[in-house]
Amino acid sequence: MSLTSDPPVGKAAASGTEREDYSALKVVPVRHPWRWAAVVATAVLVAQFAHGLMTNPGWEWDVFADFFTTRTILKAVWITIQLTFYGTALGFALGIVLAFMRLSQSPFLKSVAFTYIWAFRSIPLIVQLLFWFNLTYLYKRLDFGIPFGPGFFSFDTAGLVGAMSAAVLGLALHQAAYAAEIVRGGVLAVDGGQLEAAAALGIPGCGSCAGSCSRRRCARSCPTPPTRSSRSSRAPRSSPSWRSASSSTRCRSSTAATAGSCRC
Repeated sequence: MSLTSDPPVGKAAASGTEREDYSALKVVPVRHPWRWAAVVATAVLVAQFAHGLMTNPGWEWDVFADFFTTRTILKAVWITIQLTFYGTALGFALGIVLAFMRLSQSPFLKSVAFTYIWAFRSIPLIVQLLFWFNLTYLYKRLDFGIPFGPGFFSFDTAGLVGAMSAAVLGLALHQAAYAAEIVRGGVLAVDGGQLEAAAALGIPGCGSCAGSCSRRRCARSCPTPPTRSSRSSRAPRSSPSWRSASSSTRCRSSTAATAGSCRC
């Protein structure tokens, strides 16, 4: 009985012949008849809907164009854009603070942030806007000074909280509750080994957070672009080991260089 692991010569020749036969086979793509049927049915429905929009006189597109280009509507569109910009910017700024409060080791800060996020996500937005718009009925005057003591100066809330400021304040505080969870999810998605590696390299905490992990946190927080998802779906299932090793080495070196340049 042979103790070698090499196959016999005859079997090796037979396996080579089989490989040649497999390479000569014609590859036929998988057919998806139901998928094409769904595409055709959906295209017909979309075409019928578009045809109805263009040919149905009941829509009265000329009347719509006349009303949409009036001064009042254009002014309302501009105010909506301003509210969206200010509310989103202030909301994400406050959401970052709330996210790190929830990630804090202090039970008090964590409980305050959790209560804020729970309350502002549970109360409907229209109720919050009505509350901030009617703030002058609850607080006629705001005093600034020593807590629970005398105030140094004060001012009337009637001229402070108007319609625009109440809307910005309500939208910002409401957006902050959702932005805090988005930022917290992005922070938790980064592996803790990143901070440990930065600490092993002698990088302080602020440098490691700002340099090595900020880009990954932003990438985890933001939605995945369609081009990246389609590109990853077209990628082969298996890649050579040397390519994955070199890419991981480049990633580690770029992370270390970025983190090293952000020392505090």
